Amino acid sequence: MEANPFDPLEDASREPAVPGQSLPTTIRDQRVVWVDICRGFGIITVVVSHILLVSDDPYGQYLAWGIFLFHIPLFFILSGYFYSPSSTADLARKRSKTLLLPYVSFLAALVILDVILTYARGQTLAPWQLREIAVHSVLGGQFLTGKFGTFWFVTCLFLAQLAYNFIAARSRSALSPGVLMLVACAVVVGYAVMHAFPAARTPWAISCVPIAIVALWFGHMLAQRLSLVRFSAPLLCGTFLICAIAATAGLHFSFSMKDTNFGPPLLGILLAMALSLVVMLVAMRLQNWRPAHWLIPVGKASLVIMFVHQFVHFTLRDLGVSRDLELMLASLIVPFVLFLAMDRFWLSRWLFLGKAPKPVDRSKLANAT
Repeated sequence: MEANPFDPLEDASREPAVPGQSLPTTIRDQRVVWVDICRGFGIITVVVSHILLVSDDPYGQYLAWGIFLFHIPLFFILSGYFYSPSSTADLARKRSKTLLLPYVSFLAALVILDVILTYARGQTLAPWQLREIAVHSVLGGQFLTGKFGTFWFVTCLFLAQLAYNFIAARSRSALSPGVLMLVACAVVVGYAVMHAFPAARTPWAISCVPIAIVALWFGHMLAQRLSLVRFSAPLLCGTFLICAIAATAGLHFSFSMKDTNFGPPLLGILLAMALSLVVMLVAMRLQNWRPAHWLIPVGKASLVIMFVHQFVHFTLRDLGVSRDLELMLASLIVPFVLFLAMDRFWLSRWLFLGKAPKPVDRSKLANAT
């Protein structure tokens, strides 16, 4: 299973496979609760950071900077954590249903709604503006900004999964020479793009794919080399110490994948992976702690929240709402309620959630008959 980090019913329903080791049925059939907790926390940080990024609170902007160091790489790593080999054709077909179809459905619906709201406010759009909206919607990636600024992630994930699978499916493990060569090339190309074409605008966020591949690989390696989790403390301490020394020496750490800003060469992505690992380890610890389970439904709705929260955020700002807490709550609650509504009907489940219709409960059908 090549896990879609936003898909709650693709259910990370098994522990990651270790080569040559089969899993007991009882473990394989259990839902991995910590993944939903991790997804819930991750999508909340996405919403919070996007609102604080344009906040009037200077301290809030510092918090947003800190969140940006890891929040998007976390979702790529989660995808890689549950990766298993697949044919390119099968993977493209599955991801077209679970990622691209919701992407197109949400983008079309929100663009149309935004145009309607613009005219409802008494404003008009010139023909060239309508053409620009149409062209940018087709190009996607960094051409989508503002209310649609988060859509880049989905196409980047789709392309990165295909590229990584093309090599990884032909290799024995995440540490095979072919995979390591791919990762090394991805690091070099990613940072070369960052320095040669800063804040590059590319269709479908192609410029972000190399670093996305690195994050996918890290998640895949974590799943196969579970001993890394046991040695996570020295691993993390070493990473944070090196980054702290580098920061003291004058290196500036920042991370924004969409803007092709990956921080200092190698150290930026290394810090992002270390912080993501911390979040994953904490989520694993919290999976048996009942108060943390409120994050589970948020994690299940993370795809809808990712697509819709910026639309809610900027629409409310256009209406005069400026308090950060109100914007955060609305940007989480409105998409969450929308997810619950969409999950009830087969057509919206298929178009917007990338899920097959819910199976018919034959016992209820028999009783009704």
